[in-house]
Amino acid sequence: MSSAQTEALVQALAPHLGDGGEEQARDAAESLPHTLDLCDDAIGDAGATAIAPHLPQALQTLYLYDNAIGAAGATAIAPHLPQALQTLDLNYNAIGDAGATAIAPHLTHSQQTLEQGGN
Repeated sequence: MSSAQTEALVQALAPHLGDGGEEQARDAAESLPHTLDLCDDAIGDAGATAIAPHLPQALQTLYLYDNAIGAAGATAIAPHLPQALQTLDLNYNAIGDAGATAIAPHLTHSQQTLEQGGN
């Protein structure tokens, strides 16, 4: 992942993290391109939609636990899920049946873990 791609992700994410958002976004981006940990950041549907096109293709683990993501956010992220993704954690969001249905066709055979409890 190039520095320009990382910067694009940081800039897309920062407005959805409240005060100190850019710093939080840079902290989250430190483990890219393989892991993106946004647990408990309350990015919501708008944040999920904003970061979706910026997910790196080498991303293996995406933690979106407890982010108030609904069906709209899940639907926005679904077509951008990288082929390399092995773990997707959507626990304690509100994706519902519509969000799960949107994500399902975009999961790969290499997907090892899908966490979606509390939805």
